[in-house]
Amino acid sequence: MSITKTRSLFVDVARQLFAQKGLEGTTMNDIAIVSKKGRRTLYTYFKNKEEIYYAVIETEVERISEKMDEVAERDMDSEQKIVMLVYTHLSMIKEAVVRNGNLRAEFFRNIWMVERVRKAFDQDEIEIFRRVLQEGKDSGRLCIENVNLTADIIHFCLKGLEVPYIYGRVGDGITVDESRPIVMNMVRRCLGVNPNIYKLKKYNFKMGLLQGKNALITGAARGIGKAIALKFAEEGANIAFTDLVIDENGKATEAEIAAKGVKCVGYASNAADFAQTEEVVAKIKEEFGGIDILVNNAGITKDGLMLRMSESQWDAVIAVNLKSAFNFIHAALPIMMRQKGGSIINMASVVGVHGNAGQANYAASKAGLIALAKSIAQEMGPKGIRANAIAPGFIETAMTAALPEAVRADWMKKIPLRRGGQVEDVANTALYLASDLSSYVSGQVIQLDGGMNM
Repeated sequence: MSITKTRSLFVDVARQLFAQKGLEGTTMNDIAIVSKKGRRTLYTYFKNKEEIYYAVIETEVERISEKMDEVAERDMDSEQKIVMLVYTHLSMIKEAVVRNGNLRAEFFRNIWMVERVRKAFDQDEIEIFRRVLQEGKDSGRLCIENVNLTADIIHFCLKGLEVPYIYGRVGDGITVDESRPIVMNMVRRCLGVNPNIYKLKKYNFKMGLLQGKNALITGAARGIGKAIALKFAEEGANIAFTDLVIDENGKATEAEIAAKGVKCVGYASNAADFAQTEEVVAKIKEEFGGIDILVNNAGITKDGLMLRMSESQWDAVIAVNLKSAFNFIHAALPIMMRQKGGSIINMASVVGVHGNAGQANYAASKAGLIALAKSIAQEMGPKGIRANAIAPGFIETAMTAALPEAVRADWMKKIPLRRGGQVEDVANTALYLASDLSSYVSGQVIQLDGGMNM
C-alpha cells in the first residue's frame, strides 16, 4: 500500500472512531488496532491523536472545497452562482458535522482548533468568491465598488451562519427551496444586479436533488440507462456513463445529457472485464473528482429453456449482468469510502425475485444483483454508503414494443394498473434512491411492476 493510501486509511479509521467514541474516548492504540497497521506504522505518520484529528478535519474541508470549485466552474450567471455557492457551503458544512456523530461535539467545543485547520480552506473560498464577483463585474451584471471586500463579507457572513444553519435556526418554518428566491433577491440588491438584465430572464433557482453530485451509470447509451442519466442530469448531477462502444448513438446521448447544463462524458468499456473497469473508473475519478452515485445498469439477455441453454449463453449473461456489477462496485467503493458516502443502485428485475421459465440465466443474474445490493448495504453501511436494487416488471421499451400483440395483451392482464411501465418510472425510482430523499433506505429491493407481484 502506498504512503498516501496508508495515511488515508489511518485518517478514515480515526474519523469513524472519533464519530463513534468522541475525540477523548479514542486512543492511538484504538486507531492502530482497527486499521490493522500497528502502532509503529501509525506513529510514522502521526505523532499524536491531535495530529490525526487535524487531518480528519482537513479531509472534511477538502471535500467542501472541491464542491465549491465545481460550482464556481458551472456555466451560469454570476449572481445565480453566488447563491449556489452559499447553499453549497452551508449544506456541505452541515453534512460534515451531522455525519460525524460524536465528533460534532468536538467541532463546536474546539472551534479554535478547527479554525487552525480550515484556514487554507477559508482563503480558497474567499478567492472563489472574488473570482465569481469579478466575472460579474466585468460582464456588467454586478455593480460592485470593491470586489475583495465584498468577497470577504460574503465569506465571513457564511461562517457566522454555519452553526444556526446546522441547528435549523435559519428561516423558521421556511424550507430550503422556499428560501432560495428570497436569498436571490437579497443577493441581487446587495450586489447591484442591473434590473434591466434580470427582468429579461426568468430564473429557476431551485437546486436539483442531485446538485453537484457525480453519477456513474453503466450501459446508458440508450434505453433505461439513458433515461436515468437524463433524469439525474435534470436534477443537477454530472454524468459519466459507459457502454461497450461509444458510437454515433453514444455521442448523441452524451450531447443530449450535456445540454442539461452538466458535465457528461461517455466511456467505451466492457463492463464484464475487471481490468477495463478498474481503468475506466480511475479515469472517471480523475476527470470528475469523485463518484457519489453508481448505477449498475449494464445487461443482456440470451433466453432459452434450461435443457437447450448452452454454457456460453449462461456465462455471457452472468458476466455482463452480474460480474459487471461486482467489477464496478469493487472499483468505486474505495472512492466512496474516501468521500464518506455514496449510493449504489443495482438494476435487477422482477424475474430475479420470482423467476421465469426460459430465463434461468437472466433470472439468476438479477437475483444475484439483489443479493449483492443487500450484502454491500450491510458491509458498507458503517461507511455511509447505501446500496439498493430496483426490480422493474413490464417496461415499455423498443424491445417490448417488438413483442407480438397477443403476448403484450397477456402481460397487461396480469398487471393491476393495466399498463406497462415507462422508462421515466424507472428513472424516477432511481432518482429517489440516488438522492437524500432515501437517506435512510438501504438494502432494499423496489419492485416496479404496476402491482403485478403483490
